[in-house]
Amino acid sequence: MSKTKKLDIFNLFYSGAAVVILIGVIAKLLEWPAQDLLITGGLAIEAVVFGVSAIKFVEVKKDDQVATEATLSKVADGLGNITGNSTGVGGSGFSSNYDYVQTDKINRQNNVVLNLPPNNYNIDNNSPTNASRSNWQQEQLDIQRLEQLIQNIDYTNENELSSLITLLQSQSDELKSRLWSRFKKIKYNLATNSGYVYLRLLVQSTISFNNTSFGAQIFNKLIEFQVSESKFIVLNDVINFSAETIYFGPQNEYSIYLSELFLNGELENLGYINSVIDKLVSDNVAPKYKLIQLFNLTEQNSKKEVFDKLNYQFTKTNTKPNRAQLLFVLLYNQYSNL
Repeated sequence: MSKTKKLDIFNLFYSGAAVVILIGVIAKLLEWPAQDLLITGGLAIEAVVFGVSAIKFVEVKKDDQVATEATLSKVADGLGNITGNSTGVGGSGFSSNYDYVQTDKINRQNNVVLNLPPNNYNIDNNSPTNASRSNWQQEQLDIQRLEQLIQNIDYTNENELSSLITLLQSQSDELKSRLWSRFKKIKYNLATNSGYVYLRLLVQSTISFNNTSFGAQIFNKLIEFQVSESKFIVLNDVINFSAETIYFGPQNEYSIYLSELFLNGELENLGYINSVIDKLVSDNVAPKYKLIQLFNLTEQNSKKEVFDKLNYQFTKTNTKPNRAQLLFVLLYNQYSNL
């Protein structure tokens, strides 16, 4: 293969101008008559060379391939068949259960969950610059689209809500909590089983939180149980003390019956909650030990917790303590540090 040599014009001007400038500097130091002319001429040549070299064309490789959807590729599988399946997790009658859930008012367009906005995020995975960022960018895009689902989902549609909860299983606790922040209260009627679908979906979601205490906190805030026609209870109404009698004093010389403290059927509430847990276990919603943890029944109530729940009942019922209740408060304050 023959090779030919070609003169680099720009390099000639670069070097030539530099030589002229250096000679001009020497002339300046030695005070030659042409010192100013040499420096001015050299700088002028450099300015022309830099101006011409600024005009440059480069080849750009354009990649029209759209990044693949890492997480939301499951959307089509999870939500694509929503309208074709009417049974789902909780069976029929889901619309009637909507009477047992309170949510924010939602303006929703028809089929907005199914007509997701297109993914127009272009990522050049072959570029060394973008390769290290492409996965993170795709994850952020997936999270944004999941947030759109949370904002626009039809909460009266069991399958849509169930599919969204499934998509959120592997997401952060914060993203899961945004779904349930749309709900004000979820009620479950033990007698008629109304609202059971919402209960089991709430359990499935909050039990998947990485921070179990955070999930339990959301569950405790939202859930309410209707145990009779006029009686509603929450988990704070449940008394889970280990004995029927509470003792105080260095030698346990003072005692008060638990039934003397809670006079409005609060001691029956634990039985209601245990029946709910048994039903969830029989329906394979979650293992019993996880449900006990979620319902905050892992440990028996301490004297302090009994004291706190008694004060909670005073506030809830707007009543004053009777003799036994007042005695318990005095004994607790006297011996709680022993």
